[in-house]
Amino acid sequence: MLSPVDQSVFFAYDKSVMYPVPNKWGKKGATIVELKKVRKAMFKDALTTAYCRVAPKVLADKYQVR
Repeated sequence: MLSPVDQSVFFAYDKSVMYPVPNKWGKKGATIVELKKVRKAMFKDALTTAYCRVAPKVLADKYQVR
């Protein structure tokens, strides 16, 4: 689950690589990633961003870049 701002950042790169799930799920942050198209670094960034959004603060702090 990505925030709307995070979605816009990742989707701006290439809408055929990452895009919101249709319907209200996508508006709430659910995102489709085309694994055959996405670069490893971009996928790692998106996954870390999504994780830090929902993880307990003590765990999220280990992965957030400051």
